[in-house]
Amino acid sequence: MSCVIDASVLVDLLTGALRPGALPDATRGDWHAPAHVDVEVLHALRGLVMGGQLSVGRARDALLDLDDLRLERWPLHREFAVRALDLRAALTA
Repeated sequence: MSCVIDASVLVDLLTGALRPGALPDATRGDWHAPAHVDVEVLHALRGLVMGGQLSVGRARDALLDLDDLRLERWPLHREFAVRALDLRAALTA
């Protein structure tokens, strides 16, 4: 099974707020995400550290764990970006 995974779900998985078993076939499937997912995860982890909800050490561990995930990252191609802007009334980027 292939699925597109959101950065917020990754953060929850990496910090233990969500167990892998909570996702259907999470450990057996192919995960796909936009290439900028790493920056989004870093941003969220930073926010959790700054808010006192996560230690710096745990955030670093989460980043290392992110590297270990089988995650296909997809670049944003210009034509997709232009099309998303064309569909701005019905689609968020």
